[in-house]
Amino acid sequence: ATGTVLYTAYGGLKASLFTDQVQAVLVLVLFLLLTGVVLVTLGGFSGVGAILAGAPEVTTVHWPGAEYGLALFLAILSANLFHHGYWQRVYAGRDERALRVGFGITALVGLPIIFLAGSAGLIAGALGLVEVPSTALFALTFSLLPQGMTLAIFMLAVVLVMSTTDTLLNGMASLFAIDSSRFHPIASERQLLTLSRILTVLLVIPAVYVASRGYSVLVLFLIADLICAAGVVPLFYGFYRRRHTGPAAIGSWLAGLAVGVPLFLHQGPFTYLFASFAAGLLVSTLSCVVLDFLRSKEDGRASGS
Repeated sequence: ATGTVLYTAYGGLKASLFTDQVQAVLVLVLFLLLTGVVLVTLGGFSGVGAILAGAPEVTTVHWPGAEYGLALFLAILSANLFHHGYWQRVYAGRDERALRVGFGITALVGLPIIFLAGSAGLIAGALGLVEVPSTALFALTFSLLPQGMTLAIFMLAVVLVMSTTDTLLNGMASLFAIDSSRFHPIASERQLLTLSRILTVLLVIPAVYVASRGYSVLVLFLIADLICAAGVVPLFYGFYRRRHTGPAAIGSWLAGLAVGVPLFLHQGPFTYLFASFAAGLLVSTLSCVVLDFLRSKEDGRASGS
């Protein structure tokens, strides 16, 4: 946290972009190295196939697994649309072509990485190593790899966290600084820069505290994702409908949460996972449409009178 805050607070978006490039190379090299060593240790693809064949409960296609995948699709899509660090990168792009090329390269590189990481989770499950789902990859590598590889595993974990954290911190700090300029419009650029640096430091303090409590990373992500899933349509609906007001957006978001949260909490966060995300998204969407319809009827009566 200290290292990430130091370069993010000082360098802002430029530092985040530069370090992301370095971290991306490190992640790819370390991940592929560890994947190769795990594959050799397990006897190649045939050995992995034998392990998975002996654990049909892990590899058999069934609805709970598909439901979980669909829930993650809704969760990650909704959360990333709220991620100001990503929007910063969209608007910092040189032009639309650079943006398309960047997204294309990311998709080509990201898909096999996701497949390999997911396969590591399946192998860890088949070997009975998954006590905490969010640490399946590291549980597998720690149990299989020699002691000398521990440093590489540790480096991969730290770099993954740093590359995510600097983007998030920089995005949140800049967002707060921009909004602060609305309340204090005469603030100079230097004052806003100082404010964003102070906010970068302050934002990491509660994050470190929460991390020190040892909560499930996956559950924390799902809670944040559910909040985003209920709010994503109310937020973006206003881009297309001028009648969509702030109170209508907040009301629709709360309506989605009122339905999604009880489902999420009922019998644990994984029992009705897809239902909670789908319900939150659907209810908030219907609420936006209904409120928009009522507003249009009200405007029609006002113009008629």
